[in-house]
Amino acid sequence: MAAPEKPALLGLSSGRWSALGNLFQAVTALGVLFGVFEYVQSLEAGRAEKTLNLIDRWTEEGYRADFLSLRDRFVTVERSIPEADRQAAKESAELMDRMERNVAAAVLKTTEAQAEFDNVIYYFDLLGLCVEANLCSEHTAAVFFKETLQNFSNVFAPEITARRVAFPGFAEGIDILLDSFDASAG
Repeated sequence: MAAPEKPALLGLSSGRWSALGNLFQAVTALGVLFGVFEYVQSLEAGRAEKTLNLIDRWTEEGYRADFLSLRDRFVTVERSIPEADRQAAKESAELMDRMERNVAAAVLKTTEAQAEFDNVIYYFDLLGLCVEANLCSEHTAAVFFKETLQNFSNVFAPEITARRVAFPGFAEGIDILLDSFDASAG
């Protein structure tokens, strides 16, 4: 003899109600996951927007102009170095170090160049601290500034190092950005 059927609620058996309950739980879980995904995306969009605002400041407030001026000064100084000195520096780490310090010092010999240098340092500190605080997008900052920052850091490393002796934490934002860019690349 067959087992008697359990009474149905609204015409559905308890097995079907159980299946509907499971389906409802799955849909709810997917909804929660989608909500979390959307929330994370909105946070990243906000960070990207903040970064783009800082990029606008790079151009509008003269930081880019200061960087380009320093770059032009560097090119001028570098072109004045005799080829024999360049070759000798390639063969000796000590000579290369001395030449890099001399080039940085020559680029920054005027008060105007020092002010430009300080402005660029300030900007990269601002951007680095914004990235570190997770208020700015690391990815967006890297897209716009990775090569620029690496070049700036390479050229002015002797000056940055010298200033850190007197002012611990000087140009900390540059280190934050460089570390961040290296970590995201590797």
